[in-house]
Amino acid sequence: MLDARRTQAEALALTGALVLTLAIAAPARAGVPHTVEPGETLWSIAVASNLTTGALAAANGLPEDAYVVAGSTVEVPSEAEAATALGLPGEAPSAAQPVVATAPDVVASPAEPQAATGYATSAEIGQIAAAHGVAPDLAAALAWQESGFNNGLVSSANASGVMQILPGTWSWVQANLAGHTLNPDSPQDNVHAGVLYLARLIDDAGGDESLGVAAYYQGASSVASDG
Repeated sequence: MLDARRTQAEALALTGALVLTLAIAAPARAGVPHTVEPGETLWSIAVASNLTTGALAAANGLPEDAYVVAGSTVEVPSEAEAATALGLPGEAPSAAQPVVATAPDVVASPAEPQAATGYATSAEIGQIAAAHGVAPDLAAALAWQESGFNNGLVSSANASGVMQILPGTWSWVQANLAGHTLNPDSPQDNVHAGVLYLARLIDDAGGDESLGVAAYYQGASSVASDG
């Protein structure tokens, strides 16, 4: 009877050791590539993957506010890979476990800037662009380059808003293209004005997006004379 108990105990111990060995030897789940869809941001991809924006950005060598272009590939890391990218031991913080900010007793949750705070979103810009025949990715990339989607930004040349529109250009778009009164304090209306102007420039360039964007930056007459 004693031998039987000893044999049973040894078997249980062996089983436990085997399970532990397998658990240690099992490879961690590897990251997977994700193709960015129109309207997606680092924030939305991170939330869908149960990661923080910081973890996803760090794993891809990007700043947290980086703009990702539709069609490009973002590596969605495993928790272990994200932790390594952040320089943290163990698992990376997930979207369900917000990262504690540097200020005491403050918790920072990932969030994309919303229009109510003076920002347009990439999804809004894409929708407005598509409605006016402009490639959503092109409009969003231009807006990000110009202002970081910030409607409160005013340049030294007095260009303002998400699309960085000069006062004279705003007046011309309002009089000739808008069809209704646009509010310069509205991020969406600023995007409307910029997209309408960009669409006109692309059309004037015979559909050439590169020339249209160049004209947006330096003026149509400058592109015509200098290229």
